[in-house]
Amino acid sequence: MAGHIVGTPGYMSPEQARGQAVDQRTDVWSFGCLLYEMLTGKPAFQRDTLAETIAAVLESRVDWRALPTKTPKNVSELLQGCFERGVMFRLDNFAKARRMLEDDPRRASSATFLRLAAAVLIAVLSAVALWKISSTRDTSPIHRIAVLPLQNISGDSSQEAFSDGTTEAIISDLAQVHSLSVISHTSVMHYKGAQKTIPEIARELHADAFVTGTVERVGGRVRVNAQLINASSDRNMWGARFDREGVDILQLEEDVAQAIAHGVQAQITPEESKRLTRATKVSPAAYDEYLLGRYLIWKNSGAEPFRQAIEHLQRAIQLDPNFAAAHAQLATAWTIRFAQGFAEFAEAEGPARSEVVRAQTLDPELAETHAAVAHVAMSFDWDWVKGEHELRKSLEIDPNSLDMCGCIAITLIVLGRPQEALTWLDHAMQLNPLSSEIEALYGWALVTEHRPEDALPHLNRARELDPQNLDTYLSLPLALEETGRPEEAVKLIEGLGPSGMLARAYVQVGRRRDAQNLISQLKDPWDLAIAYQSLGDTNRALDAISMALERREFNATMIKTDPTFESLRSNGKFRELMGRLKIPQPHGAR
Repeated sequence: MAGHIVGTPGYMSPEQARGQAVDQRTDVWSFGCLLYEMLTGKPAFQRDTLAETIAAVLESRVDWRALPTKTPKNVSELLQGCFERGVMFRLDNFAKARRMLEDDPRRASSATFLRLAAAVLIAVLSAVALWKISSTRDTSPIHRIAVLPLQNISGDSSQEAFSDGTTEAIISDLAQVHSLSVISHTSVMHYKGAQKTIPEIARELHADAFVTGTVERVGGRVRVNAQLINASSDRNMWGARFDREGVDILQLEEDVAQAIAHGVQAQITPEESKRLTRATKVSPAAYDEYLLGRYLIWKNSGAEPFRQAIEHLQRAIQLDPNFAAAHAQLATAWTIRFAQGFAEFAEAEGPARSEVVRAQTLDPELAETHAAVAHVAMSFDWDWVKGEHELRKSLEIDPNSLDMCGCIAITLIVLGRPQEALTWLDHAMQLNPLSSEIEALYGWALVTEHRPEDALPHLNRARELDPQNLDTYLSLPLALEETGRPEEAVKLIEGLGPSGMLARAYVQVGRRRDAQNLISQLKDPWDLAIAYQSLGDTNRALDAISMALERREFNATMIKTDPTFESLRSNGKFRELMGRLKIPQPHGAR
């Protein structure tokens, strides 16, 4: 019953503790509490007093280090799914829990695991009996769904980008139905061309259902054939064909998304239904240019892709001036190009602002429009309040946008709220467990909290996934240093060329002269700030920070939380520099 707190405090979900409405996902949280306590011998959130317990339920993170060292990965992932604070991100039924427990190839060869698995299954069965939940049948509700890459059958390999873009658009539309958890486009693209069965992919993605199909564009028409398959039985639930003129591609994608949602009997609110029936006509040629531009924005591979992205999006707008999403993506492209250091402020600000205004005029409720407004507000105005608000609006419309989950996490770290950032990153890792960028960002959030031991696995994982991800090399040396391994930090980054982090690493191992010799080789103000601060030259470090802020370098926005500058936070000039960022003070702070 909403408005009243009902339940045993140590096992209550956050929504229970707030007196909000509850459903079966509250039972999943409570089950997680029981399972965690059984495995560790201590309660997850129970504290000495009621107030402390409720505060822990609402704010504290689970101590994952308390789990036995040989806890299987699928058991720890099950617990993580149970302890998602955001209800929309939480594991939503016990049938999934059972499938996750059954999915461990090592169980037959490990007596320890057998005992652990037996205990876990007993806990599941106890929970089923206690809460009288029966969701192990094929008829259990479908909440987590994956749209696998649509196969291009046009006989034209140049249409691959179109087929992939159509898949992504259907995923994005379907994600607007909040009663569904839709696996990210990035995750499903790993299965393009893969020779795996539906049950195999289901075990890897923990999905209840899959959409497979084909897309064909011939002449001026587009045809999509789609099938909805139950993951547990590998049976076809329905199939349908969607055929429209090319100018109606956006409507076709929304039609497919709506059909999928109805096929799994998802609850669609009136607002969601309205969003899924508001598509406008768009030039097929403009849509092709838009798809290419959007892909290149998030490719993260240097200056050239941004230049190409802007050209494609400009051509999309020339072909169809009223294409709101293209205007929004062009604003985003200019903003991120500037933030990444591939364009000057004066070059990027004007076109970014004009494009975002045009997007707002054409379609102010588009998720991409809200995202573009956020990027412009934060990058050019340092308006973090507006930026966070717009990112949240974008994520309300499309909660499964991996890119926006990362963006709001970065924003929250800048604002000194890494705990909130980790909640979004937890969700992002569920959307795509193979993202080096998300792993690196997760590690950085933990570094800012002085949790290096927790950060190291994520940062090492980021390197494994993408050795070229340079963001990893900004965080990993700090984590190694804080865990008493500065020599490893030097070895890690010494071959990457001169940098502020290398100067800092040299100082940490007693090589001050080497650090001083690097100064003349550093051109970037942020690198100089790190080097001077490491050498104890506070005045020059502050001057370099000031220069970085004048140039609006992205890294400089992290001065509130970057451990490198922690010792300067009581310095008057440093506080003055912090003021330039316009970061709002927490309530009650002076």
